[in-house]
Amino acid sequence: MSIDKAGTFFDRGTEYLTGENYDKAIAYFTVAIDMAGDDDHSGLNRNESLIKCYFYLYRSFAYYRNERDADKAVADIGRAIGLGDAGGFTEKIIEWSSSSNGDNSDYAVTVCSELIRLVPNLDDELKARCFFSRGRAHYNRGSKDNALSDFTEAIRRFKPDQAAGSAANPIDDPFADLLNTVFYEYSSDTDFYIALFTALTQVDFVPDLKARCFFYRGRAYLKCTQNWDLSGVGPNLSGVGEEDCGKALADFTEAIRLDPLLNDANCFALRGELYLARKEYDRAIADLATALRIDPNYTRIREVLARAQKERDGAAA
Repeated sequence: MSIDKAGTFFDRGTEYLTGENYDKAIAYFTVAIDMAGDDDHSGLNRNESLIKCYFYLYRSFAYYRNERDADKAVADIGRAIGLGDAGGFTEKIIEWSSSSNGDNSDYAVTVCSELIRLVPNLDDELKARCFFSRGRAHYNRGSKDNALSDFTEAIRRFKPDQAAGSAANPIDDPFADLLNTVFYEYSSDTDFYIALFTALTQVDFVPDLKARCFFYRGRAYLKCTQNWDLSGVGPNLSGVGEEDCGKALADFTEAIRLDPLLNDANCFALRGELYLARKEYDRAIADLATALRIDPNYTRIREVLARAQKERDGAAA
């Protein structure tokens, strides 16, 4: 058994795979796997097991791309998962599935589905990431209902940091990190985005985490999910229908009700701007002032607050 020598054949196989010569790629990957002992994994250290795992994954992908070898692809995925589970590097297989997304989304779905099936005792965080990766693949292949189900399951299983702020930036917050892909990649798909956060509002989160879901959905109703930081550019309310404005207002209010200690300037600022558009000046001024107390550097809201006070004074005159 020689992993090092097998690597030479593996490298040649990847060249053929890149060139879309799948028969030759499979042939070279098979030689590499045979030299590494095929199903005999005894005596392998962790690094060697990981290398052999990739041998199987690459051959499985070549089988998949060869179209007529789907069963062989699934068999190799299973072998790779067996090595990953035994060696404690299942996360590498999840990363592999993520990198296979795009034009190969069907394959990514298969990898994740086999991982979920073959390792039922996978810990919640890894299983969450597996569901999340499969959700992305479902979305890419146009199966939005399946994507919605998997994203919801992923987030439900994830163990959030309940000490984080209720609408914390997804870059900094471990819970929101799992939402990062949705926030940045699917924010332009407003209907899907709203459907996802509607599903998440039904999950049995603690109140401050559920508040976050209402906050995200409210932003989607206002079509302001493209940028996390709204301090420079606010919502274009003239481009949002009255019904959606009302839904957003209700969601921001629910977020604040669920988490009275909500410490997110954007939530109060957005609700304040909605109140201002409705000419509910006292409520608008109260929310805009709260946003500034939370973030004194929120320059745009300082200007909106001044406008709200001016309009209120003009209406009272």
